[in-house]
Amino acid sequence: MPSKQTRQKKSKQSAKKPKTLNSIKLLGKSFKITFSNWKLFGPVLILYYVLSLMLVKGFNDPLSTSQVKSFLHESNSSALNNLSLYGSVTNPSSNPGSGVYETVLLILFSLFFIWLFRQLLTKAKPKLRDVFYSSSYPLIPFLLIGFLIALELLPALIGVYLFNSVFGGGIAPHLYEKIIWIGACLLLISLTAYWLSSSLVALYIVTVPDTRPIQALKSAKQLIKGRRSVVIRRVIFLPVALTILVVAITIVFALIVPSLAGWLLYLQISIAVAIANGYLYMLYRELLNE
Repeated sequence: MPSKQTRQKKSKQSAKKPKTLNSIKLLGKSFKITFSNWKLFGPVLILYYVLSLMLVKGFNDPLSTSQVKSFLHESNSSALNNLSLYGSVTNPSSNPGSGVYETVLLILFSLFFIWLFRQLLTKAKPKLRDVFYSSSYPLIPFLLIGFLIALELLPALIGVYLFNSVFGGGIAPHLYEKIIWIGACLLLISLTAYWLSSSLVALYIVTVPDTRPIQALKSAKQLIKGRRSVVIRRVIFLPVALTILVVAITIVFALIVPSLAGWLLYLQISIAVAIANGYLYMLYRELLNE
């Protein structure tokens, strides 16, 4: 039976433990930090936006007025079809190198944003030039974890491909066949979710100075032990919430100023990258503090 001193010590430790934020509050905190520090995030976001338009879209309108009008007139279409507005912009342009440029920009600016969030959460006062000078040191470890994440996405991609092939091509006409195929596809997607719950945390651990990829993966595995389902739910919440916000805001602008809807949508996507990195980095910090 534990002594009185031991119980008091445990109670003091539990009292000092910071309160865990839910997904909505975590996303709200990421928004707050980003916009309250606009002097730091603003120039980085504008640079990201301009480089994306220049290298990925070639300064062409990301979303033509005719696309906006056709989208708005499809009032009877399903919600799934309405997301084509979002997909039409995020898809690479006709430039064969645009996908490479988009990936390079995403990696570099993710490192910029992660570094900014780390400095701000530790109450430091970073300077704008330090964002570019000091943030890219973990590039190689970050790329290695990123490559692992790309491999872990393969089961989900195969599952989606099988789902589209089976149900789009009428391969499974009977109900029991459909149930089997749906189960197989969900199993593949669940496998990816299981792996990503650890690797995404490792992606942010590896940005800590002097942290190797193997060490980051082991630390991530320990951090999410017994909390994997919570991490998976929070990770799934992020793209769903950001997509709903981006599409909703774009529809409003498309109704008011259709000619600017595409340009504003790409700006929103740039901001969403910063918000997403802040959300995931703070999720890692919460796991560390629990």
